Amino acid sequence: MTAKYLEELRTTESEPLETITALQAGKIKFYSVIENLLIESLSGKMLIADFASRFHFIDPDFRLYDLDQPSLETDAILVDVKEFKSGNATLAQIFLRLSDDLEKIVLTPAQILRFCLKFSKHLSQGDCGTFFPTRIGKKYYCFYIYSDDGWYLHVTRIKSNNFDYWSGDFKDPGRPRVVIKRLTAEEF
Repeated sequence: MTAKYLEELRTTESEPLETITALQAGKIKFYSVIENLLIESLSGKMLIADFASRFHFIDPDFRLYDLDQPSLETDAILVDVKEFKSGNATLAQIFLRLSDDLEKIVLTPAQILRFCLKFSKHLSQGDCGTFFPTRIGKKYYCFYIYSDDGWYLHVTRIKSNNFDYWSGDFKDPGRPRVVIKRLTAEEF
């Protein structure tokens, strides 16, 4: 079943990749907190369900929308952690502010899980949380992780304008964070 699903991911072109655009949110400001954290090459076989003991809560939408699927194999990548300084924006505006092509910054679910295991100290503490852009199938999602006596994992569509923790000015230590694939010089 897993091999068939992965083959479908590689070859399916009948449905176009979701296109996400957003009005520019020019007042969004970020701090670069940590750059060039290395996530090694991964087989993509890690599933969210395998990490149930690490999370105090896992959003039932993962199961409802069948999002807990294996990822494609990935090469080693560098990731950057950006901390939100100020501004008001939707998720689409946040991620498109970091790159006008979401494909350049998304992480696979397996890479997100690996980041949580390897770099948990770089997750935002408290209820502001850490946001990860990802693509599952042809649609873009955001994994959102926050801490409140344990780690909570949520998911939402990036296209959704209803999910917005990004408003106003944030003070230390509770700034939300975004983790993205590091852009190369050519991709800026």
